[in-house]
Formats: sequence, C-alpha cells, structure tokens
Amino acid sequence: MGRFRTRRFSLSRFRRVSAGFTIVELVVVAAIIAVLSIVVILGQSSFSRTILLSTTAADIALTLRNAQIYGIGSRTIGVVSNAGYGLDFDSAAPGSFVFFADTDPAAACVRPNCTPGNGYFISGADSLVQTFTLNNRMEISNFCAFTLMPATSYCKTGGANSTQHLSIVFTRPNTTAVFGVGNVGAGATTTGGVPFTVACVKVSSPEGATRSLFVNQVGEISATSTCP
Repeated sequence: MGRFRTRRFSLSRFRRVSAGFTIVELVVVAAIIAVLSIVVILGQSSFSRTILLSTTAADIALTLRNAQIYGIGSRTIGVVSNAGYGLDFDSAAPGSFVFFADTDPAAACVRPNCTPGNGYFISGADSLVQTFTLNNRMEISNFCAFTLMPATSYCKTGGANSTQHLSIVFTRPNTTAVFGVGNVGAGATTTGGVPFTVACVKVSSPEGATRSLFVNQVGEISATSTCP
C-alpha cells in the first residue's frame, strides 16, 4: 500500500487552465477580423472597378473596329451606298457615344466610288446607327484630335482649341481614319489645311482611374497611358 500515492489536484489551478479566452482577447480578435474584412471588401471593390473600366474601354475599341469594318466594307444604309461609318464623342454627353453613318452631305457624283459625308457627325443630318450608354457611372472625360506637322491639338478640355465633338470615321476605299472636330452643326477634318492624323479618347471611373484609347490615321486602335 505504501507504493501507491494519492495525487491531489488544486481546484484553483484547474480553474486557471480551463478559463479560456478573456474578454480583452475576444475584443482584440474581433477587431482584427473586422479590419481584415474591410481591407478585403475595399480591395475587391477597387479590383471590380478596374475590371469595369478596362471592359468599358475595350467595348469602345470594339465598336470602333465595327465602324471600321462597316466603312471599309461599304455597308449600305437605307438607299445610301459607300457611306463612311464612325463614332462621335460629345462633351455634352460624357456618359454615351454615337455610332453613325456619314451620309451628309450627299455624294456629289454618281460614279461607283463616290462617297457621301464630310468626316464628322451632325445630329439630324447624318444617319444614326446606335447610341451607346456607358454603365457603372463611367464617363468619356476627355478626347483629342492631333495634327503632326505642325503639331496642333483640339480637345474637349483644350482651352482656346476646345471642341465639343470628336468624330472618327472610316470610309471606303480608304483604309485610313478621318478625324473630325467641331461644335453643334459644324466641323472640320483639318486645321490650317493640315489634316488631323491621331485621336485619343479617355475613359474615367467615378474614383478617377482612367484608361485611354489611341487611334492613328492608318486605323490602328491601341491602349495608351493617357490623353492630354
């Protein structure tokens, strides 16, 4: 019997071991979880906005490509043949843009390759194909047309050279783009006799992030860092 000993447990020691988390520890853990949740939610929102902005810019580029296909393919609209097709951006409507056929003025001759139009959009005169509305509060925050020699720019926010409209038109048999700028009911594809050869369109999100599209005279459409 002497070899067996009875081990006594301390009740206070048992209570210390089995007490679990304190209120302070629970509050700290809850605060960490809350902070991590906020970071994840904000990061997801920012990521989603970036995707939406890139998608909007890509949609505009795709519509430009469709206008190029329509124009070079000489798609007939109504009874008008050989019309150019293009997009028009209006500073008064930053949340949308217009897909149109350049049918005004009418062709000045009747030969097969005679083309109507003047290279820019005039509402009520040219033929409206479709108006596209940007979603998720995206906007066309700026657009510009440039000449190369001498270098001159006309932009939505261009100060003395500000312009209300930018039109980008593709017309058969040319593979090149025509850039028109102007205001309501008037426009031009040159300045001082020098044609515009480059255009840029900037898309902005409500948070101020931007994506820009660059279109050159040969019809190449690409992303660029920013418009002026």
